[in-house]
Amino acid sequence: FGSRKTDNKASSDKSTSANDAIDLSDVSSEEEEIKIASRITSADLKNDVKSLDRALQRTLYLIVKKPRETHSWQFPQGGVEKTETLVQAASRELEEECGNCMDVWFVGRRPIGYYKYDYPKYLVKDNIEYKGAKVFFMAAHIFAGQVKVDNKEIIDFAWVTKQEMKNYVHTEYYEAVKDML
Repeated sequence: FGSRKTDNKASSDKSTSANDAIDLSDVSSEEEEIKIASRITSADLKNDVKSLDRALQRTLYLIVKKPRETHSWQFPQGGVEKTETLVQAASRELEEECGNCMDVWFVGRRPIGYYKYDYPKYLVKDNIEYKGAKVFFMAAHIFAGQVKVDNKEIIDFAWVTKQEMKNYVHTEYYEAVKDML
């Protein structure tokens, strides 16, 4: 609050008291009961891992399933084109693998970590330039939307907690990514 010095002469300003300045007509004399919503949703009860409306108190991570026998579950990933930044490549690969029905925001321009692995021996030939890969992980948040798999490159998806991820991904992969989660 501020104060204003006035002289004793008549002033054209009207003074108001604190009671005149507050309109109490909208205040109810009875307090309304606040009901706290349950953190357990129908998606939790059904164990619907395709729903983002589950495990509300936890962070959910998107993993996708490739049509192969081993190492089929992983984070969405793909190659980086020569003219792309990591964020551009991550955005493009996410759209290619998971559809364009998600509104996402990448947290930063730098990866939060990486995973390096050798290609399986049956894929490596003596004349191949690369014998393995390094996968950089970019953090992103989803604001709206949902995954739409193409049933070719990606055949399934799940939104899982860190603990649930162990049940999907290969042990070596989980050990490589768990500290980034």
